[in-house]
Amino acid sequence: MRIHHRIWAVLLTVAFGAGLASDAAGEPRSTADGPSKAEAEPPPKPLVPWAVYDIAQLQNPPRFYRLTSGPGYTVRNPARAWGTYLTITRLQDVMVAHHRRFPKAPPVVIQDISSYYGGKLEPHVSHQEGRDVDIPLIQGDTNRYQKTAPSQLNLERNWHLLDALINTGDVDIIFLDYALQAVLYEYAKGQGLSRAELTRIFQYPRGPERSIGIVRHEPGHDTHFHVRFRRERRSPHQVAVFVRP
Repeated sequence: MRIHHRIWAVLLTVAFGAGLASDAAGEPRSTADGPSKAEAEPPPKPLVPWAVYDIAQLQNPPRFYRLTSGPGYTVRNPARAWGTYLTITRLQDVMVAHHRRFPKAPPVVIQDISSYYGGKLEPHVSHQEGRDVDIPLIQGDTNRYQKTAPSQLNLERNWHLLDALINTGDVDIIFLDYALQAVLYEYAKGQGLSRAELTRIFQYPRGPERSIGIVRHEPGHDTHFHVRFRRERRSPHQVAVFVRP
């Protein structure tokens, strides 16, 4: 038994020493290691399922992943496009579905999510945990971060985005101006949504002060959808992701 213990100790020592030698030789570290704050901008991390991380990597798993531009959508500022694994993958799913439905439409612009290190992201109160995403409303064929009147909404495309986001099953809440909710409510009703579904999705027509529905009024949200995804379910292998750096 002692011999076995000694053999394991030697193997671990060799493996650890090899890791140190690799770092000393200047070989790149795993993308699971976050960059130092001295670096101007961290590189994007690949979207890798947690199950593939070995035990050494799990001691410091990536906190956030960066959304990069893809088919049918453009990231406005990559330095402000970091989010949780769930947030980024669900956004990608929604954008792919939207692009398939409207293949010739101009790309959807994705505004702020979070910074790499989380925490305060000016000028927002939220956008600190990698769960909040701003998507400018689509006017005509393009979405721009500007005040939108109900008559300016591209109802078909905005409803498709809203419906796809909600159908991920992972959205906690979407903030949207009450007057804009009204026209999307009527459009969705015309598409055949049941009263029960409309009631589940929209705060409208029960008043902008009611804390009910997934889509709710918040002042200043007549320019964009503010989408908040749920927190990821924790597991023994994921808990470190949620610890503030």
